[in-house]
Amino acid sequence: LINQCHDSLFRLKTEYIDLYQLHWPDDTSPVQTARGLQDIQSAGQAKWFGVCNYNLPQIDALAGHIKLQTVQAPLNLLNRKALTDLLPWCIAKGVGFLASDPLLSGLLTGRFTGTEEFTDDDRDEYFTQPHFAKAVALANDLNELGDATTLAVGWALAQPGVSCVLCPVVPPVVLERLVQAEPLEPAMLNSLDKLARKHGFIG
Repeated sequence: LINQCHDSLFRLKTEYIDLYQLHWPDDTSPVQTARGLQDIQSAGQAKWFGVCNYNLPQIDALAGHIKLQTVQAPLNLLNRKALTDLLPWCIAKGVGFLASDPLLSGLLTGRFTGTEEFTDDDRDEYFTQPHFAKAVALANDLNELGDATTLAVGWALAQPGVSCVLCPVVPPVVLERLVQAEPLEPAMLNSLDKLARKHGFIG
């Protein structure tokens, strides 16, 4: 862990990292992980810590030994598992929640027609059926109400406890729609939730 932090500092050409996030859990015990993070903090190499891709028991175990500032996890109209466990925990503990994958790997941008074919090398489960068909159908419905990209990000921004929505690298034309996103009003949120329920949640 300490060596990985040193490598990050070298690549970033900086003396310290504001927010150092553990991207994946490993087999190291929470106590050992916390000690490593404390050493990094004591050395002035990182100010705050967060986790990504941790489940609730893993987060709870680590948080018992070191203060976490952020939890990062997927959150979008079809994959909303974080609403039931991670977000309530973050709200209760005063921890920031970073919502990733608001566009469901690009499927909620509306650029897919549903006729695309993918190979076995396509790593994302969302590009397999029935997930792919659900996402494309929802994106089409979103475009009937406005712009699918803007609405999908606006939905994530409006969820209680969300501190920040992390958007992927996108073409300039999509970026223009991303920056227009704002937290949606309750009436629009209800409309989008109904559409998502109609197509069926993925997570």
